[in-house]
Amino acid sequence: QYSDISRLLAIYERGGWYVDSDVVPTPLCAKLRYFNETLFGLESNFASMQEAQNMGMVQKSIAMWAFYGKRHDIRLLKMACKLSKLSTRKRRKDESLDRYIHSTSGPTQYSFLWSSKTLPVSVFGCGQSHSGSPPCNTASCWGCHKFRGSWRVIS
Repeated sequence: QYSDISRLLAIYERGGWYVDSDVVPTPLCAKLRYFNETLFGLESNFASMQEAQNMGMVQKSIAMWAFYGKRHDIRLLKMACKLSKLSTRKRRKDESLDRYIHSTSGPTQYSFLWSSKTLPVSVFGCGQSHSGSPPCNTASCWGCHKFRGSWRVIS
């Protein structure tokens, strides 16, 4: 959870790209240097709420493993502050680890907190078999995420 907060604060302070180490850039990514605004993309865009809930996600989930932020964009700082407050909540005894993480941090909370422009799943979400996203060789894809989700235990 603290890494979610840290990446927002780092990009707020310095601006630029945040990309997880398990993302393989595509040729299109090499051409991208900067944007005029902070941009997040969808990592999933499920056809139904039920399909999303089966994965422990929201229907349209923000990709937090790759985003571009403008330096000192106050929205990034506000997101970090809200996530910081959520992270102090203790896990309930009857709550699965997966549900706890998604209710206090992660892409679910990013999705609830970000209300500005979001790019389609074909940009950030390629290679994600759970989201119905396109393959990584799709022309619009910026990077292929090799996420395995090994920490997840859905109950």
